[in-house]
Amino acid sequence: MFDLITLNNIEEYFNIKSQRKQIGVYFCRIIGYDEELLKFLRKYQTFAQRKGTYIKQTIPNPDASDVQYLCTIIQANFSINEKTIKSECSNWLKFLQNSQLDLVSQAIYTVLNEIAQKENNINIIKNAYIKFLYWLKYKFENSIKYIGQDEIPKILYEGDIGKYELYMLRILALAGCDVLYINFINEETYRKTDQEGKYSQRILKPIRQKPEIHFSKINLREIEERENILKENSQLPYTLNTNTWMKNDFWDEILKTNTQRNSKLNEISNIFIKYIGIDKKDEYNNRLYSIKNKIEQNKKSNVILENGIPMPSLDEINKFRFQYKSKEDIIFETLKRVNISQNSKINQAIKCGLTAVFQNIKESNLAKIYNISLKLLCWIEKYGKKLFFTYNEKDMPILIFFGNCDMIEATFLCIMANLPLDVIYINPNKSNIDIFKQSLIKDQSQVIELENSETEKMEYPKKEVKVRASTVAYNAERELDTILYTDTGMYRNKQFKNCQAITLKTTFEEIDILWKEEAKYRTGFEVQENKVIVPNIFAKVCGVKNSDTNAYFKSIQELITKNTILIKGFPIIKENTTNEFYNQSYKFVDKDKLKEEEIRKAKNYKYGFLNENTQNLILSKIQEIIDLKLMPQEDLAINQKIVSTLLNLESNILKVLQQFDFTKEIPKIIIIDVDENMATLQDCILLTFLNLIGFDIIIYTPTGYQNIEKYISRNLYEEYQIGDYIYNLDIPKFKMGGGKKQNFLKDLFGRRN
Repeated sequence: MFDLITLNNIEEYFNIKSQRKQIGVYFCRIIGYDEELLKFLRKYQTFAQRKGTYIKQTIPNPDASDVQYLCTIIQANFSINEKTIKSECSNWLKFLQNSQLDLVSQAIYTVLNEIAQKENNINIIKNAYIKFLYWLKYKFENSIKYIGQDEIPKILYEGDIGKYELYMLRILALAGCDVLYINFINEETYRKTDQEGKYSQRILKPIRQKPEIHFSKINLREIEERENILKENSQLPYTLNTNTWMKNDFWDEILKTNTQRNSKLNEISNIFIKYIGIDKKDEYNNRLYSIKNKIEQNKKSNVILENGIPMPSLDEINKFRFQYKSKEDIIFETLKRVNISQNSKINQAIKCGLTAVFQNIKESNLAKIYNISLKLLCWIEKYGKKLFFTYNEKDMPILIFFGNCDMIEATFLCIMANLPLDVIYINPNKSNIDIFKQSLIKDQSQVIELENSETEKMEYPKKEVKVRASTVAYNAERELDTILYTDTGMYRNKQFKNCQAITLKTTFEEIDILWKEEAKYRTGFEVQENKVIVPNIFAKVCGVKNSDTNAYFKSIQELITKNTILIKGFPIIKENTTNEFYNQSYKFVDKDKLKEEEIRKAKNYKYGFLNENTQNLILSKIQEIIDLKLMPQEDLAINQKIVSTLLNLESNILKVLQQFDFTKEIPKIIIIDVDENMATLQDCILLTFLNLIGFDIIIYTPTGYQNIEKYISRNLYEEYQIGDYIYNLDIPKFKMGGGKKQNFLKDLFGRRN
């Protein structure tokens, strides 16, 4: 008998016996379908009809006369005996050679024994045996007469299957036939017999319904012709050399013709650059404006697409509409419609790009594939004709795309980059760069990334702006600055614009050690591009160590630095205090997102005098509190309260914020709370905000009472129990960091009423 071997690729079914890595046959069941499978089935069907059998309907049982005749061949006292089965097969299947009889009889013997393990009734087994013999002669003669040959006969069974029909397929497989069972809906009837699914290898396909067009109606000759067309369009008609030829900055190389780029015969040297981010805004503006002028002065064919490609008009779409019934129809109808240039190589290169796109599309919805095709065809026609209608091989047209793009636009740019064309994707906003990973064709671009990212929408520059020129000394200083302060652990003043705080988990004793350390010396400090990770302290200290109040207040005095803000108890901001921002703050948040532009334009916006970096920091941390949902969400007006509180900070706290250098000394908040007053919601919003900015915060609570717990989650701060609870304490005057004695800094927050 033949072994059943594992199928790795469905096309292996067509390998002759001598080409197979293992000696054996395939028995697979395929559930569902896709377009590729239908083509395979049509091809497999032709093999089965030539050498094999195709079953589409239930196999008819033998009638009474057939059974009566077969009973004259089978021994009256039926038993499962291999020699007897071979003898009876030789009398019944006289067209088989002796070696074929061996294979068939052994397969029948094996399957009858498997049936006997499930059925105790010998008459049922005998009836099954009669069916098998009848079917082998009258249904499968065209299959079994070829077993043992190098070209393995094929069995194709389609649709629901009965118990004995499945046993028959198993006999045929063990005897030496490749067997394929296909059910487009499910395997329910199959599993009634082969409950463990061990008779065959299962292959699942995504579509579970009857195909609109049955595979038997597929035109194989047409498929072959289409495959030849795909093969013709699988390679570019020239050697493409993208970017690697450049010796200078691409802005300098872009004006060269293909000839000037040292291209060889039938070689195209082009540019595909993603120019991401922004440096100095005025210089960036003038750089883009200048290159546009130079392109126009050189009379190069060019197209500049800005902030997306316009959707094709109805007239443009109607020009390319076509009927389709399969993905293949869409592919070939699309390729037929490409004709943008008198130069055949240009048309072939576009077809090559489109062919790659269709091969990479995983979408099974034909309407979506069709829409992608129409959109690409319209864009290729509209912009390709402008760039290439009168193209000659010395030219090198230019396509510039400015701003954010979507997946299909990225695909369009990658297709165009396969042409004798320079493609420059320019986006001052870095957040959109990953869209090219979704392109339906390989992205072969080079990325040039500038220092900063511009989040506000920009237009391609239409005029030059005045800029200041840098002296030689200034440039030398900037160069030295780069050497000194890049990856050296040294940082210049106010080098970084943004920070991310991480609250340290420490022992109480470690606070004294860490408190006066600069940020850059603390565990967890890190610089990630232009952002500093600031390790800070947020602690609540309960009780008084050894009940020694003198030592207690002395230890607090030792923590006061020149950057310390000292506050006497709660509340800092009284509960439900409203301010000029409160009634309009609902306008500044939409679906949990700050509307920064509207905030900055508001008449009573009070942070306009701060430098841009500080304003950006404040607004980003307000957004972070909202995003992380750090305040109680059951309060429906919570976002309104967060915004109104944090847009109304007093000038003293704003000065501290603007002064904060994220790599150096960290600003401090010390609160001493000796009574029963609780922190208000506004207090907790403020403390959470300062914690996210990077401030060190300690709340001394000798009473052990709750104060911030109502609004601030316990996992945001560390709590230390250092001794007995002491009540009715009088707070002494402290020397501030400058050596001056003073009362608590009530003026900092103004104890607003």
